[in-house]
Amino acid sequence: MGPKAAVFCHNGLGDGIVSLVLPNNLQLNGWTVDTYQNTLVDMQSWFPQLPLLKYPEPEAVHNILSNYDWFFVFQNDTSPFVEKLIQEGKRRFPEQVKVIYIYPSKHIVNEPYYSDAQIDPSLPVAENMRLFCEKLLHLPKITKSNGMLPPAELVYKKHTKRIVINPTSSREGKNWPRDKYVKLA
Repeated sequence: MGPKAAVFCHNGLGDGIVSLVLPNNLQLNGWTVDTYQNTLVDMQSWFPQLPLLKYPEPEAVHNILSNYDWFFVFQNDTSPFVEKLIQEGKRRFPEQVKVIYIYPSKHIVNEPYYSDAQIDPSLPVAENMRLFCEKLLHLPKITKSNGMLPPAELVYKKHTKRIVINPTSSREGKNWPRDKYVKLA
């Protein structure tokens, strides 16, 4: 069995789904992976190969750091847990804690742990994760897939005129105004 890793994904639904490219690649290469993401735990059946867990409380950081070989933290959040995990993790295991910034900004290179993942903000997240797995982790099997598998009981195009709308986001400024939804309908 390979190393044991904890991956702390973005907590927004869309960002979380894209972030799963990393744990999917680790799992494909024989790693044991626990993925932490607060909104995706309800979609566990869509990712049967990836255990999805909610973020623990900040007090659990010491236990988390004692239970894994590697830690991958998508930094989009200044939650007390993420701050404590990075601070204590980098102090205790500087080479095993990788902080990943995937927001699209030329200023990303100024982030304190940019060199952990060397993300290119001009590339899509899935491509950045593929490059991270190839060039920094040197994994032999690499994909841009997040491993999503629709549950078997779902019927493709059963309702051909139905769409899914995610009306909220992690930040108010990313939410569509009501008139855009009306126009879409």
